[in-house]
Amino acid sequence: MNLLLLAPIGLAALAALLWPLLLHLQRQSEARPTPFAALRWIGARLRPRRRIRLEEIFLLLLRLLLVASVALLFARPVMTGAGADKPWVGVATTLDAEALRAAQAPAPGKGGDDNDGKSLADARWFWLAPGFPSIDEPRPGPRQALSSLLREMDAQLPPRTALTVFVPDIVDGLDGERPRLSRKVDWQIVPSRPEAGTAAVKTNPAKPAPLAIRSSPDRDEASRYLQAAARAIGRPVDAGDTGRELSKGARHLAWLSPGPVPASIAQWTRSGGVLVLDAAARMEGASAGVPAWRDGEGRVLARESIFGRGRVIRLQSALSAQATPLLLDAGFPDQLESWLDGAAQAPARATAVAAMPRTGGQGYKPVPEPLDAWLALLAVALLLVERWVATRATRGLAL
Repeated sequence: MNLLLLAPIGLAALAALLWPLLLHLQRQSEARPTPFAALRWIGARLRPRRRIRLEEIFLLLLRLLLVASVALLFARPVMTGAGADKPWVGVATTLDAEALRAAQAPAPGKGGDDNDGKSLADARWFWLAPGFPSIDEPRPGPRQALSSLLREMDAQLPPRTALTVFVPDIVDGLDGERPRLSRKVDWQIVPSRPEAGTAAVKTNPAKPAPLAIRSSPDRDEASRYLQAAARAIGRPVDAGDTGRELSKGARHLAWLSPGPVPASIAQWTRSGGVLVLDAAARMEGASAGVPAWRDGEGRVLARESIFGRGRVIRLQSALSAQATPLLLDAGFPDQLESWLDGAAQAPARATAVAAMPRTGGQGYKPVPEPLDAWLALLAVALLLVERWVATRATRGLAL
């Protein structure tokens, strides 16, 4: 860790340290000598001499520390490299992070041999997802921009921080170029078809997540189009009116009803659900988003936006053959599939071996951590203690 000053000229305020010293000396100078008759018969060399002696040293130290902390606050100190010695471990969202961390725990009686004797079980484990949440938080969606996240993480971590990344043998979210990072990455590949005891998430591609459809009576035509498209891609359908509750574990919902979206549906989406929203529906807090579906003339038919940990695909027109002729196109079921699962295009997928990051990338200066708040709290605490010591009843003259 390194301590830097963004405004070193602020240290000039340390000259104010003379004020507490002068205050204490002035108090001592106020004491006047009292003549004593017996001293007249004592020689000048034997008479007691007046010496400068500081009194109430503790109070003086408090005042000196108070002035020094305020002067240091003016200099705007920052800390860089905090936590650089602790390794970081990133886990792809399709893997079982808890099992991987448990597998890295050292055997009883043995220390870890990774990262200069430090076990990865004690590292900072996080998901390879925006914001790099801890693996103790809910698992983000399976489709993540892996290459972009690796570059962002490399820019945020201190230069000396060791980085380990666990990925499946087939990775998505690439951008056509192997990431070039400023540090060497311990690239750990977890087989998609593991042997017994290997920590990979078990999936069953033969049973895709069902699509729940909740529609009002005036949206029956739109509901039928979505049901047909979902069945065309082999996805089960759970259709019903807007009063029907979602099944436990539902991940995808099409809300086809005008007017405000219920708060329960908004909270469900914020918690990680994928919501296909009717053009006439209103949901507070949802942004306009980016185009997610266009027709042959470039007209935007749907927009996608992030809503908490979930996604919202807002339709821009009614789901009818008259308003949206592309509903009759053979490619609409695939378009629906991309909305629900965020399916990556073929160039964004490759083997983990081919996607292994390269070194030699541009290094980044570590982001400094300001210490202003801590210094301000220290100054306030010193001021309160100084006032209590200076005004307590057992003390003589208050300064």
